[in-house]
Amino acid sequence: MKIASRTFKEQMVTKNKFYPRFLTFISAIAFLFLLVKPEDVKAQPQFEFPTLEVMSGESFCIEVKTEDFTDLLTIDFVITWDPNVIQFTGVQNLSPLVDDFDMSDFDQSDVSNGRLRLSWADLDMMGVDIDPSLEPYSLFEICFTNIATFGQSSPICIETDPVPVITRSGTGGTNIGLTQVKGLIGTDVLPVTFILEDENVEKGDFFCVDFR
Repeated sequence: MKIASRTFKEQMVTKNKFYPRFLTFISAIAFLFLLVKPEDVKAQPQFEFPTLEVMSGESFCIEVKTEDFTDLLTIDFVITWDPNVIQFTGVQNLSPLVDDFDMSDFDQSDVSNGRLRLSWADLDMMGVDIDPSLEPYSLFEICFTNIATFGQSSPICIETDPVPVITRSGTGGTNIGLTQVKGLIGTDVLPVTFILEDENVEKGDFFCVDFR
């Protein structure tokens, strides 16, 4: 049995029925975007570790600094380094601007393996702000002794496993994540870093790249 296809007129009627609904949907999405004010869009907090040279055998402390510390409710992450290069000796100078922040927020049980856990929560669950005019702001200091020999170095940064957890008021407990500036501790000198520039080339092209 041959089934007749819809006529052009029937197709246009169907399209005309769908088109207003489509416009309504697009308009609703646009309206939702208009409701989001620029001041409501807040960046992820950033945590910054320094890069510096330290003499072999020297004791030193580094500042862990932060930016975009806005309405934060909880922080939970692990800071890591090479324990064969720098040896943990303590934490000090905790920020007085962060409510409920004290030494009990640091788990030092695994520092011999180069891992220090920070687990902080704002107990009144209102969210803590640090004035942007103070940024980058020193959140706390970690102290070490350099036990390495000339030329050895250790990165220091926040581990990605376990996943860092940061929550902010008004987000329903969602993990908003973080950004970080990783640090490096060099013994007497910093490692030499070479950078190759990216180039877009075609097959068969003769080309050069910048080597810095």
